Amino acid sequence: MVTQTRQNLHTPHLAVKAAVYLFMVPFLAGALFLDDVCPPAQARKIRERGKKRRKAEKNKEEAKVVLRTIQFPDKYSVGKLFKIETSALGIYSRGAALGEAKGKVSVPAEDKVLLDVEYEGFKNLKFLQGLKADDLYGLSLANDGRGFPVDDGELVLIKHLSGLRVLELEDNDITDDGVNNLSSFGNLEVLNLGHTMISSASLPVIARLTKLTQLELDGISLGENAIKDLSKLTGLKALYMRSCNLKSTSTKHLAAMKSLAVLRLAGNKIGDEGVKNMPVLAELKELNLNETGVSDQSLEKIASYQSLAILTLRGNSFSFSSASSLKSLSRLKKLFYLDISGPKLTDDKIAFGKEMPALKTLRLSAEPANRTAISRALPGVKLVFDEPKLPLELFDPLKGR
Repeated sequence: MVTQTRQNLHTPHLAVKAAVYLFMVPFLAGALFLDDVCPPAQARKIRERGKKRRKAEKNKEEAKVVLRTIQFPDKYSVGKLFKIETSALGIYSRGAALGEAKGKVSVPAEDKVLLDVEYEGFKNLKFLQGLKADDLYGLSLANDGRGFPVDDGELVLIKHLSGLRVLELEDNDITDDGVNNLSSFGNLEVLNLGHTMISSASLPVIARLTKLTQLELDGISLGENAIKDLSKLTGLKALYMRSCNLKSTSTKHLAAMKSLAVLRLAGNKIGDEGVKNMPVLAELKELNLNETGVSDQSLEKIASYQSLAILTLRGNSFSFSSASSLKSLSRLKKLFYLDISGPKLTDDKIAFGKEMPALKTLRLSAEPANRTAISRALPGVKLVFDEPKLPLELFDPLKGR
């Protein structure tokens, strides 16, 4: 009887049903299932057809991807390749890693490729001369201990790379003369010159790169008129000018940069007057005013930037003497990250957070005894408490002797 049942199953009709079922549910293509439904020879044919179909589909998908090649030195890697992406704020970011920059590398033609140069590449940057004009969308020569500082003379090696839209040069020995060599890169969208040796004399040259959407000048003493000198960059979406020796009068010139989404001015003593001088920036999503000398009286103006999602105010002159001084921040309904660490807070003073539906993370300072009550006051918010700093005398072995 069992033999008869298996013979009935071995009919063309059922074999076709099995093949269709396997097509719809590939993961059921186990040997046991096929052997129960089909004779061994027919089961092998079904498996073979399935393999060919899957291979054909894979080849079809791969055929859709148009590749291009970039030639790097064959004997060693000069760095790593990354795909350039754009964040939700319209800001440049590194995406997926595309592998080592060694030999002939194939990448999808539509990918915006960034080369992050590492030690072996820094040893001899002449390999850059072998690249084609449009090989790279982005180039990072940032010196973070992986190689040797790049100087003005070496920037000549990239003058032919007209396809560059992203250029990172921070922490290098670049001077005003080197910036003059960048004047031919009229299509640059992202430029990072942070912690280089340039001066305010470079600002007019940078201002002529009018397609810039992101500019980083952190750690350079550029003075009171720096933003004014950059006011032609009306398309900027991100401006990083931390510790640039800006003054309270500097911020009024931000009025020309109406598209700003990210503004980081930490370490500039602009004070409350500087905040008062800040213009309406309807697109502003991130504001960093750490260590800028602002106080409670600036909170009302800061709260007028209603599109803010990230706000950092640590290391300032806030007292937060009453709960009402923080109340104005509750108007920031889109804010999801807030840093107000400094003055010690209690649960009654952070009650404003209950009126901020988007708030996910709050960084603050509080005495250990008050932290439980604060956590209960904002149950849906991740609280990050600043730990007290240890007194410096603990690290002085001669103290008290």
